[in-house]
Amino acid sequence: MLWALIQLENAMELGVRLHCLFLVDRLFVIDRMRLRMMNINTPSITPSLLFVFALLCCLFTAPNAQQAPSHFTVTFATTKGNLTLNVTREWSPFGVDRFYDLLQSGYFNDNAFFRVIDKPHPFVAQFGINGEPSVSKKWENADIPNDPVVQSNLRGFVSFAAEESQNGTTCCRTTQLFINYGNNSFLDPMGFSPFAYVTEGMEYADQFFAGYGEEPDQQKIYTIGNNYLKKNFPKLDYLLTAVINSEN
Repeated sequence: MLWALIQLENAMELGVRLHCLFLVDRLFVIDRMRLRMMNINTPSITPSLLFVFALLCCLFTAPNAQQAPSHFTVTFATTKGNLTLNVTREWSPFGVDRFYDLLQSGYFNDNAFFRVIDKPHPFVAQFGINGEPSVSKKWENADIPNDPVVQSNLRGFVSFAAEESQNGTTCCRTTQLFINYGNNSFLDPMGFSPFAYVTEGMEYADQFFAGYGEEPDQQKIYTIGNNYLKKNFPKLDYLLTAVINSEN
């Protein structure tokens, strides 16, 4: 049973639905054997709740879901200069898979660093809302599960931004990211899971315009896009392109 569940999870992650359905059938067979060993008679077409759950998971797995490489590097071309990110899937699997999908779709092109906080102490540079509302809307409710925190939110590490749940932990990660400017390890217990590290160009990230602080309205960025930002916050810096360099 454990082997089949693990394989089912891998199949879902890769989006291979045929393999997933085969494994659901294996789960059904194993489950019926278990019930028979317990002397519980079941009709030939009556699945257990486990089988139903697994089948539904297979049917509703996103068709474009894919597993990212174990390691890859990315170049961020920004209005201040180029940054190189080293991405490690083991640090934050769900986060890296989402980041990889977004990169391949060109989602990060022309993204504003709309929340740059460097006072009273260096904090973060946040981005990840596409300049076209129609593009952002496609990912609006595409939450990914939380990942364990393996690395700490220290200077140069990159994490997904998230909302705060009622119990004080993170939830609802979608597309927004932030680059840590300083030692923000206080974010670790809240569930912010770093997935990448800026290996080159952090000096350019330090130069992103921070004069607007928290002023840009995220809801207006989602509904109006870069037109809102460029009209009201013309000094903001931008992520122009995000390109995968190498994979392994």
